[in-house]
Amino acid sequence: MASLNFCDLCDSLQMPENNDGVMQLVCINCGNKTIPAVDRVVIHRNYMKKAFNKEYLTDAMIYDTALRHTSRIRCPNTACDCHVMSKWGKPSSSGSGIIVQPDVVQTNFTSPDKTAVYICRICNTKFAPSNK
Repeated sequence: MASLNFCDLCDSLQMPENNDGVMQLVCINCGNKTIPAVDRVVIHRNYMKKAFNKEYLTDAMIYDTALRHTSRIRCPNTACDCHVMSKWGKPSSSGSGIIVQPDVVQTNFTSPDKTAVYICRICNTKFAPSNK
């Protein structure tokens, strides 16, 4: 667990600084430099690369208004109510409160082959568009 470091002289925040390979803590107020004890040095690893490999598609994403919606991409689930025109304009049978119509959400995630992942708002089917 990382902690904040404060100057011994003026009790202001100290920021880490690397001078010629030596890690120092420099006070933002008085400029006092101290070399921290070895047990206080925290080396942060870059976990961002691993974070992008984990993709969490949740059922609540169909309600996210910030995601792009389209009716041009059809749901691949043939049993979905969006394929039956007589059900359009009525509440979906899933109980989600969404009105039945062709409506697919484009997520911000990509599949391993860098293809966008889509979610049907009516039946919650997750899919990647075909290359046909």
